[in-house]
Amino acid sequence: MKNKETETRETQPNYLSPAVSRALEILRLIAANPGGITLARLCRESKITKNSIFRILNTLVAEGALQRDPASQQFTMTGQLLGLAYRGTGADVLSQIVMEPMRQLRDRTGETVLFGKLLGTRGVVLDQLPSSNAIKVQVEIGITFPLHSAAPAKAILARLPSAERIKICQSIDYPTFTERTVSSAKALLSELEEIEKTQIAYDWGEEATDIRCAGSAIIDHRSLPVGAIWITGPASRLNNARLKECAKEVLNTASCVSRHLGN
Repeated sequence: MKNKETETRETQPNYLSPAVSRALEILRLIAANPGGITLARLCRESKITKNSIFRILNTLVAEGALQRDPASQQFTMTGQLLGLAYRGTGADVLSQIVMEPMRQLRDRTGETVLFGKLLGTRGVVLDQLPSSNAIKVQVEIGITFPLHSAAPAKAILARLPSAERIKICQSIDYPTFTERTVSSAKALLSELEEIEKTQIAYDWGEEATDIRCAGSAIIDHRSLPVGAIWITGPASRLNNARLKECAKEVLNTASCVSRHLGN
C-alpha cells in the first residue's frame, strides 16, 4: 500500500516520463481531428520537435494504434485505442450482456448485427457478429460513425432527454454523403421525433447508397440510452419491405436487453 510520501514523489516532475506526455499530446491532437492530420500540422499545433513527433508517429503506426493514408499523408486513429479504453468500463460488461441476444438476432435475420454507443459527437462500434451470407457488410471494431446518417446514432439520440438531444444535434457537422443524407439539425430533430415514437431508426443509404441499416436503442434502469443494436446489409437484399421486417426483430432484441437492465 502506498503512503502519502510515495504518492507525492511519484507525481513530481522528476518521476514523470516526457516521452509518454508527448505521445499523449499527439494522440489528443489526432483525436480532435477525426478526418486526419498531417505531420506538418502536428508540428505547428504542438510544442514537440519534428524528430520526436516523427518517431512517436512511426511507433504508433507500427503498433497498430494509428494509420497513415498513403495519398494524403494524414494520420488517424484505428479502433485499437478505443477498444482498450472501453475494456475496463461498463461498456465491456454491456457487450457481454448483449452478445447472446445479438447472436439470436443474427440467426433470425441472416444479417450482420452490431452493438455500439455514442462517443462525443460520433458513434463507435463496440462489437459485431458477421452475417453468414457470402455477400455481407462488416466493419472494424472501434470504428466511429457520424450521428446524422447512422441508424444506431439516431436510435440513441431519439431516446435522450430533449435538451441534451437538441444540444448534440446543434453541435455536430452535417457532411453530405448521398442524396439521402440529413443535412441540418432541424431535419434531424424532426426525424428523431418520429424515431422516439417507433423506437426504430433506419439508414436508407444515407452514408453509402448500397447499404441499409435498422437500429434500436438499449435503455437502462434510469430510462436512458446506453447503446444500440442494429443490423446492416446490402440494399440488394434489404429492400424496404425486408428491412422493415428485420427492424421488428431488432426492436424486440433491444427491448429484451433493456428489460435485462431493469427498464
